[in-house]
Amino acid sequence: MRFDTSQILELAGISKEMLRHWKRALPPLFGRDGRSDRYSYADLVALCAIAQAVTRLTIPVSRFTDNAVWLFEEIERQLKPGGALLILCILPDRLTFLTERELLNVEAGSFIRLDVVVNRLNTRAFSEGEHPKEAQLDLPFRDAKIMGMRITQRS
Repeated sequence: MRFDTSQILELAGISKEMLRHWKRALPPLFGRDGRSDRYSYADLVALCAIAQAVTRLTIPVSRFTDNAVWLFEEIERQLKPGGALLILCILPDRLTFLTERELLNVEAGSFIRLDVVVNRLNTRAFSEGEHPKEAQLDLPFRDAKIMGMRITQRS
């Protein structure tokens, strides 16, 4: 599934100004306009995790700049079938993913549980609310897309 800019803003809970700044600070977002180059579900999860760090933990987005490519790729890998959603740990000297057991040995740091982020996101993005949601579905064929698919409540 692909998401446009307005969906990213709504689902990640960020402002246009924040996203505009993040496009300059996070290499995986360089040059994205959200129209011709929509955001993947993994991009959305990564942006939600970063939004949690920035808004709730007051960690500057610049803390993610050097590790952004790794972070986006790792989240995409964890979302694939057979992948395990781990805990993003923002340690004084690095970013890493740990299991709950490994987290017990961490003396100081901030953390974001990807399983909680994904559950909240799925509830919000795919709930049967009042408004139908549109998204773009990727097909397993080169350059093939279904446009304008509507997710609506069943009667």
